[in-house]
This record gives sequence, structure tokens and C-alpha cells, in this order.
Amino acid sequence: MALRPISIDIECVATGRGHDDRSIATIAVVDESGRLVLQLVVQPHLPIVSYLTPLTGLTAERLRGGIPEAEAVARVQALLAPNVLLVGQNPQSDASWLRLQQGVHYHSMLDLADVFAQFNPKYQNTSRYSLHHVMRVVLGVETQGEHHTAEQDALLSMQLYREYVGPANQSRLADAKKKLLYARNTGTNIAKNLGYVCDGVCMAAFRPDICRCGQPTKSSSE
Repeated sequence: MALRPISIDIECVATGRGHDDRSIATIAVVDESGRLVLQLVVQPHLPIVSYLTPLTGLTAERLRGGIPEAEAVARVQALLAPNVLLVGQNPQSDASWLRLQQGVHYHSMLDLADVFAQFNPKYQNTSRYSLHHVMRVVLGVETQGEHHTAEQDALLSMQLYREYVGPANQSRLADAKKKLLYARNTGTNIAKNLGYVCDGVCMAAFRPDICRCGQPTKSSSE
């Protein structure tokens, strides 16, 4: 069965003070040709505590006229099929938000963090890179100081897949990994700059040493 690559990305707003208190706000879907085929604004069903604007760029105005979450999820699911390969940075997270079922909405997943991960001889460990760091170093797309958007992340995820994944692209991938290994990370960590708190909302899901919201923290591999 030939797999059909699809890239999906979502951005969330905060509906509570903990780092897990989130609701879907925007969704973008990009097909195998690199075309943005679906772009949705979602009205969360819970009261919004923070739009997390420095990170997401979202505002009350941006979400005005959003559709219900159930409708948005149904529209995304309608585009999918058992032969879909979900491509993205930690696609499992987006699949969980959208309640996607393996064998119904997709066949398998490809995590770009795994594609570009590599052994770092200097530190004797495995280096894994954020999507925006790979965008800067590999694609030359400068996102420093900018917020995430679902559209940009989905589009550039598919570009990375098309240009660096597969047998025909192994040489290019090797060159990209070499660049990543020696590139200085000059990107802005927005959450860190905010002290991992935005409008009283915890953003330290991956920092157990900093998190004070009481919700379980996560490892970087999740």
C-alpha cells in the first residue's frame, strides 16, 4: 500500500493554569504536494484563561468566528484515510488532540525529530532538535523572535519531509545533519524568556525542576 504523507499542526490556548490545561485554537493540514488544504479556527468549549500570545500569536480577534471543536475535528478526520502517513514534529500529540485512530485515520507516523536526531560525539549523547531550529539551519527560514503558527509549522514540516526523507534524499539528509551538529542555536526560547509562565499559566511541561503547577511533567521524547 502506497502511503500518502499528510502534515497536521495545531496551536492551543490555555483553559487553566496548568501546563496541560489547553484547548485547540487553530489547525492546519498540508498534503503531500505541500499545499495547505485545510486551515481552521476553533472556538474552545472552555473559558480561555490565556491566548499564550507570545508563543502562539493568537488573540481574541484571531479566534472570533471560530467553529466548534467537534466540527473542526470531524473536518480533519474527513480528509484522512488508512493509507495516510502523519508527518510532523511529535505527530502523536496532534493525533491525540484530534482523536485520530490508527488504521482508520492513518497508517503510521513519521516524527521529524527522529529523522534529524543524531549522536553528538562532543557530548556523547543523542542530539534532538526543535522544529524551528531545523527550519533555521536546514531550510534557512529565520523564525527568531516569532511565535509559532499552525500553518507555518505544517507547511515547513512537509517541506522537510519532501526534501530530506526517503532513499533518494539520504545524501542531503547527511549534509543537513552535519550542519545541525555544528550550528549554534541562536533561536529564541520564548517560554524560557517568559520564565515558563505566561499570564499566570505554567509552560514548564518539560521542566520538572521549574514546574510548580502540580501536573505531571514530560520527557523531551514525548
